[in-house]
Amino acid sequence: MSHLYLIGFLESGNLTLGKRLAEHRKRPFVDTDTELAEFLGKDLVTAWQEQGVDAFYRHQHDRLRFLTTREIPHVVSVGDNAALQERDWELLKDTGTTVYIQYSAERLYWRLRHDTRRPPLLHTHNKERKALIESMLVEREP
Repeated sequence: MSHLYLIGFLESGNLTLGKRLAEHRKRPFVDTDTELAEFLGKDLVTAWQEQGVDAFYRHQHDRLRFLTTREIPHVVSVGDNAALQERDWELLKDTGTTVYIQYSAERLYWRLRHDTRRPPLLHTHNKERKALIESMLVEREP
């Protein structure tokens, strides 16, 4: 058996679906963002701002690599940018099955229109935020 990884854009339902799926499959559930925040001892926005993007992604990779070594198959909610990091993507492919949860930019914008917690969206509003979501989705689709 192998891990089951759920990847989706911000607010795509990874946590909700992941918890339900883990319960249904009788597997442990883990969220990589929660795991990373606990490891760093701070929320992810603070870590992102204090350490910068490169250090943040290094920490994220280290935690993901740690999670992939667990012998008991887990259901894992993975930060959506893991698919953009070649080394993370290789880990996911080598240690389990990845499911991409896909929503339209319009639906995601509606879900994220008031978000003030996530680094990529911290300083964007309205049309700018929608355009950013659209461009991020185009980057992630392949």
